[in-house]
Amino acid sequence: MSNYKEKFSTLLWLEEIHAEMELEEYNMSGVILKRNGDLLVLEVPGLAEGRPSLYAGDKLILKTQEYNGHAIEYISYVIEIHEEDVTLKINPEFEQAYNFEPMDVEFTYNR
Repeated sequence: MSNYKEKFSTLLWLEEIHAEMELEEYNMSGVILKRNGDLLVLEVPGLAEGRPSLYAGDKLILKTQEYNGHAIEYISYVIEIHEEDVTLKINPEFEQAYNFEPMDVEFTYNR
């Protein structure tokens, strides 16, 4: 009984690391977001089959393509999922200024 906490704590950390590594496989590069009114929509192939597994409230990181070794990161949140379309909530200034530039998308693990 004395070492259960230690053992299971380690196993939970390993499980989380594994889940993060699995999500990295779904990261996308050079994606063009679509507009839906004031919001932006990301098309995620395979999402309807549960790959990757996304839920409302999950965080995604959008990155501009690298220019001169620099990329700007924007944090976005999933607010709605419809088949393979994911509606995102991002900084309103970015939503208005976005001009269909290619973006890189990183999926993050939500505890």
